[in-house]
Amino acid sequence: MNKLFLKSIIVALVLTMISPLSIVVALEDEIVYDQPVVFSETYEIVENVNQRGQISTSKLRLTVSVIKAYKSDSSLSNVSIQYNYKWLSEPLHRWSDGLTMTWDNSNLRFKDGSFTKKDYYFNDVLKKQVLFTHEKTPSELSSQGIGWYADLAGWHLTPKNSEGYGHFLLVPKKTIKTGSIQLYANYAHALAGGIGISIKGVSVSFTGSHDKQATSKTINLQRGKV
Repeated sequence: MNKLFLKSIIVALVLTMISPLSIVVALEDEIVYDQPVVFSETYEIVENVNQRGQISTSKLRLTVSVIKAYKSDSSLSNVSIQYNYKWLSEPLHRWSDGLTMTWDNSNLRFKDGSFTKKDYYFNDVLKKQVLFTHEKTPSELSSQGIGWYADLAGWHLTPKNSEGYGHFLLVPKKTIKTGSIQLYANYAHALAGGIGISIKGVSVSFTGSHDKQATSKTINLQRGKV
């Protein structure tokens, strides 16, 4: 079977399994898997939400989409991570909220230039979701973490359906065929003025008045293992 045709089938199958926002990333930002890719996996993290963060899951939904891609020798090629937020009930305060993603595996590193983030809202005039902000540079970056800001459409009189995502790739520092990675996702909603992000290893802190929500998941890095 033609290798290019096989690759097209694999990418098509992956895209049908992920969320609409994930598809936006794949189509608009042209995610290209390192060659050769013979196997990939995708799933979403929606459980283990920290209710002590004060934001109810009935108001804010956090979803982390993960795609693992492998080389022909079954070693890890990259881990594609997309952190989605969606306000189910529009918050009263609409400034810039803070999002972070950290990981506890020191054998994986952020791939240079792989970050992109977009924020959307419902436009009453156009009657559809429209792009509000688009950035390709994170606000914070460390050896085991990344942070950025979600810009909510606060200057609109009646903003609706605020949602968005941050997407990036992790790549191995050495050949990896086994092991796991613990992902930690945090969202901090600013209640007054600005909010600050600090990342030290896998530890995250936010400054300024805020509510927050968090989720985490262990991802097996071995091919064929969830």
